[in-house]
Amino acid sequence: MNQPEFDQLSRREREVMYLVHEHGEVCAETVKNEIETPISYSGARRYLSILEEKGFLTMENRGNKYFYKPVANTTEVGLKFMKKIFGSFFAGSPTLGIATFMQKEGGKLDDQELASLEKLLQDVSSEDDQA
Repeated sequence: MNQPEFDQLSRREREVMYLVHEHGEVCAETVKNEIETPISYSGARRYLSILEEKGFLTMENRGNKYFYKPVANTTEVGLKFMKKIFGSFFAGSPTLGIATFMQKEGGKLDDQELASLEKLLQDVSSEDDQA
């Protein structure tokens, strides 16, 4: 079975999915307390159940709580979004997208994050040279 697409979800369903991917696992209480736009506990439960029925989440019962995890790998979902964002907002250019992000947010990265980013870029460059 193919994974359903985020594009098929309502705004609220996407908002819940972003939260699930951010945390890796949530219960209705987490959704109620942490979602950006207010939602009741029963509303959070309803959306989690809907997303499970649609194939986006798996559910596990632990005691009197239900915990939900994403079906799709969070990194893969993130990559799909990045490709779409680069295509829609940065003329298809990852370089332009990353450069813009770094100009706006780069000052918020600590030395360890910057060193890690430099190493990743060197590794990618080395892979390109070997190809």
